Amino acid sequence: MKNRVVGAVALVVLVGAALGGCGGDSKGAGTGSSTGSTTGSAATPGTTASAAPKKAETVLGRIESFKAANVDKGSPEPYDGIKLANEAKAAGLDTPVAAGARELPPTLTDALLYDFRLVGFLDLKLPKFDKTVTEEQMQQVVDFFAKTEWKKLRGLRPQTHKQFIDGLSEADRKQLAKEAAAWAQANGFKGDDPLAGK
Repeated sequence: MKNRVVGAVALVVLVGAALGGCGGDSKGAGTGSSTGSTTGSAATPGTTASAAPKKAETVLGRIESFKAANVDKGSPEPYDGIKLANEAKAAGLDTPVAAGARELPPTLTDALLYDFRLVGFLDLKLPKFDKTVTEEQMQQVVDFFAKTEWKKLRGLRPQTHKQFIDGLSEADRKQLAKEAAAWAQANGFKGDDPLAGK
């Protein structure tokens, strides 16, 4: 199974490189801040100028809008290559690109959990890394991402996930591990099963 995953990732990387990159974004992670101030006329007496309060964002939920800076164009994210292959296949194109089509996790949160599962099972050799995953096991995975060079990480979005975790404070990394374990326990892991037959 490991050879199948490595072969599929290699195919996607080659296809992505041949196409000149697959959607890397050179924008940062949205470091600007919003102060919530308004301009223009002041609120009239008895009314408020503020908008409704926003729902608190989870650390895990930030991955949905995170944009990695400077993704290596020579090593595009496998996720982007597979997404391109899926689009080519859906359009009915009979090309080598379409041959790389496969199931992707439905959300970027699920893609992060997919990569966490690969690392937990294959690199850290954690037992039963499935819906029974613990917060402590997930913390080991987050720590592994934090200390490992992105080129040595497995997964669909290793560069993005590495930058995401590196940008978190220690407290946020602990919160991420807690939220990721709870997500996996509630929702399971999505996407094709890279661990089938293990």
